[in-house]
Amino acid sequence: MRDLGLMGESTFSLWCADVGLIPNGSQVDKTGWDFFVEFPFDTGLSPHEIHKSAFECKVQVKATDKKDRKLPITLSNLRRLITAQMPAFFVFIEFDGKDTAQRAFVLHVDNELISKVLKRLHEIEQSENDNNFNKRKMTINYDDSNLLNEPNGSSLKECVLNHIGDDVSEYIANKKSHLESTGYEDGFAQITFTTEGEDNLKSLIDVSLGIEEEVEIAKFKGVDTRFGILSNNPSLSSDGGKLAMPNLAPTSEGKIRFKEDRLSSGLVFECKFYNSPFNIMVPDELKKMRVEGEFFDLKFTPFTGEANYSFSFGEGVRLEVKKFRDAIKLLNLLSTSGKRSLLS
Repeated sequence: MRDLGLMGESTFSLWCADVGLIPNGSQVDKTGWDFFVEFPFDTGLSPHEIHKSAFECKVQVKATDKKDRKLPITLSNLRRLITAQMPAFFVFIEFDGKDTAQRAFVLHVDNELISKVLKRLHEIEQSENDNNFNKRKMTINYDDSNLLNEPNGSSLKECVLNHIGDDVSEYIANKKSHLESTGYEDGFAQITFTTEGEDNLKSLIDVSLGIEEEVEIAKFKGVDTRFGILSNNPSLSSDGGKLAMPNLAPTSEGKIRFKEDRLSSGLVFECKFYNSPFNIMVPDELKKMRVEGEFFDLKFTPFTGEANYSFSFGEGVRLEVKKFRDAIKLLNLLSTSGKRSLLS
């Protein structure tokens, strides 16, 4: 009876030996990989490159007579491959019922695959089901984009080196960085809190606009999240406290124009615009925005028409003559009783 597993491993070992690679075998059911492959040192290196280490990688070999181009693999084995510091690969060898390999495919354990596996692991970890990764599987697919030019050692070696690049230490650093950062693109925690009373809610909005420094909150809970999946247990929790938002960045920066009417040229100033993230969840009459300039600070509630402003020409504020002239004009415009101003 055909032993496809042994045929695949023997074929892979032969290809490695043919191009000077050293395939060190392992027990796949314990380590998640079949071979730890060592490359020879490059010859003729310059003094600036002689310190570089030889390439090494982990490989899992799968032999098959089928052409469905997919294979379910236990999550425990996948976890070992994606978290290995060195490069890792799947080598799929198709025999088509014959004695020799007909085709070979090399699937690099790249950033995309790493992210998919980590997301699946996290989903299971945070579910209520048994998280026995030795019994759970994930299907790995490969296609013609992974096909070697020829089923031999030369094509195998060339393909692996193309994925690793010129510097294995740089490869390892990039892989480590991706392992640590993937899944956090949209944040690393979800924070929930409650406020009591409308006054505290108004203060919360003012804090989010940089108007006030802090606000009293009744309850506070922080939960770690990755790939948008919340952890089961909160990382921090409190029955009350104060919330501050230091070092707020403006929502956007640009220019604001104050006009007496639609036909006037108006006064234009550089400004920073702040829009509270809580505006989307509070009643219209509580929504608030802020525009900050070099010498003025304008706060307004767009749905009620209420607005207040302040000017500062104190110590540290220096304006060019033209800007100072426009500042005086703006002060007169806003302070003149009965006059309305248009913003754009």
